[in-house]
Amino acid sequence: MRILGENEKSLSREEIEKNIYMVQPELREFIEKEKTDIEEMHGHDVGSVITSERYAMATNIASRVTRRVVSEKTLKDRLEAVSSHPILGYFIMVVSILAVFYSIFSFGDWFAGLLDKLFGYLRDQYYLVIGVSDVASFFWDAFGATWNFLRSKPSLRARRSQ
Repeated sequence: MRILGENEKSLSREEIEKNIYMVQPELREFIEKEKTDIEEMHGHDVGSVITSERYAMATNIASRVTRRVVSEKTLKDRLEAVSSHPILGYFIMVVSILAVFYSIFSFGDWFAGLLDKLFGYLRDQYYLVIGVSDVASFFWDAFGATWNFLRSKPSLRARRSQ
């Protein structure tokens, strides 16, 4: 450790001790005795003991000036506790996944039926306005082929075969 002196010259620890002991030589013996007593009492070197005491004092001060507030458990906390339970958590996960699949396929089936009705109505209106001809059928069939292609994706095919 280095400390700046009066004339801005930095001094080492050894230089500081040398200067102090020149002025008061009896301090050396007293300090060494105290160091030895502290090290024997605690079983550690004096630097570790001083550091430990500083941390203990800081902990004591912190515990006196702070308080612990225990908040009520919210619904989120309770759901987290149940869903992360070692046994119940797996059950909740399986039920959640099955509910998601069921809702996707139920809604998807309903929505596809709705779209079929809509496009059936649109086809009837298209032929009513345009008239039935080879050109009109060509364009409607191109539109219908695109729609059928989109509907025939593997995820939809597996659902329809059930």
